[in-house]
Amino acid sequence: MARAFGADLRVIYGAIVIVFLLLARVVARYLKADSELVLEIPPVRVPSIKAVASKAWMRMEGFFKQVLPVLMVTGLGVRILLDTGILSVLSRLDPISTSFFGISGQSLVSVAVTVVQRYAAPMVLLNLPLSA
Repeated sequence: MARAFGADLRVIYGAIVIVFLLLARVVARYLKADSELVLEIPPVRVPSIKAVASKAWMRMEGFFKQVLPVLMVTGLGVRILLDTGILSVLSRLDPISTSFFGISGQSLVSVAVTVVQRYAAPMVLLNLPLSA
């Protein structure tokens, strides 16, 4: 857009910087602040290794008990569907998948498997109580 007006971008950015610097000087001259800047920051303490390990174990235990079984069953189910050839039915939908999605019927099988495995984990994780 700058080229449409015959301007160089360096000139535009330079002008903006100069305007900001001049504005900062004017504001600093007329708006004197009497208050001191005081930040109240609580002391930073290093947590104990025992507390960190305990909290990490609680989180991992919840994952192993609730999420991992669902993911394993989903993976096993998909593997069974692939080995038995049930998903090969999708590869026969070649004309439909090519016209609607632009992919071959053989690719439709891999897309279906990916969708099942990819979206199983977030669905399980969304139903977990994440506070300990």
